[in-house]
Amino acid sequence: MSLKKVNILILEDELFDYENIPNEFSVVAFSNKIKDFSKFEIIISRLRFSLKKNFLIKFKNLKYIITFTTALDHVDLSYCNQKKIIVSSLRNIKKKLHNVSSTAEHAWMLTLLVYRKFNEIEFTKRKKPVGFQIKDKVVGIVGMGRIGKMLHRYSLSFGCKVLYSDLKPIKVSNAKQVSIINLFKKSDIIIICITSDQINFKCIDSYLINTMKKNSILINISRNWVIDEYTTLNSLKLNKIYGYGTDFINYDNLFKVFNTKNISKIRKKYNYISTNHSGGNNTDAIKYVENKLLLYFFNNIYKK
Repeated sequence: MSLKKVNILILEDELFDYENIPNEFSVVAFSNKIKDFSKFEIIISRLRFSLKKNFLIKFKNLKYIITFTTALDHVDLSYCNQKKIIVSSLRNIKKKLHNVSSTAEHAWMLTLLVYRKFNEIEFTKRKKPVGFQIKDKVVGIVGMGRIGKMLHRYSLSFGCKVLYSDLKPIKVSNAKQVSIINLFKKSDIIIICITSDQINFKCIDSYLINTMKKNSILINISRNWVIDEYTTLNSLKLNKIYGYGTDFINYDNLFKVFNTKNISKIRKKYNYISTNHSGGNNTDAIKYVENKLLLYFFNNIYKK
């Protein structure tokens, strides 16, 4: 007599490697045709789906959520705790992530594009010198974690001086830890790479943004809500800062500040570049972290 297979619902199956799922599980890709969610004990998700109570309540027998993300703001953790649903994320395999440089590379790409004023180079004929070279500039890194340490190495390799700020005292060679206020006052390039946890909500406030040097740029590789984005965009509009690059934009703020929904028009006029949460979204990085998390989950978390 064969044992009944445990049902897994995968919400986003693009490029998903089904071979990472053991044979005793039955995997189903999400579809609007699915009416009965009670048969699923495990959900596998990336970031596109919001795993809030109004969605999770459909899963009467849900026991596990696997989310291939570091941030957990898309998951209703309170509801999961109440229902004793175990949530596994990339936080479970932090040591394995030291080999993943995708997000740091993305942040450095945004840095180079904004500091060289790529929009003006792209949209206009060459008339005058544009942008600045990065060598000998001061890079201020907010959050000296995994991504911050990679950005520290990139900065040094480009001949920059490095300041950094972190909640904890951290020793990093060839760099100086300073208060976040001094970092904003002294840096030519400021890169935000802190977690999106509630404790960091708008920790980069209007006061800090207003202390930035006129020719400095701000790069945010974290969520948009860790900074006062309205003030940042308004400072860019008023020419108080040189540029802004982000991997997570609030379009309501963008359209309100610039009084248009034409993003191309905004980019042509202002030194602004945004990407749609693409930092870690590339083929080899996704395959690597998903393989590692699934292996960890089935070996350490899942209980038959």
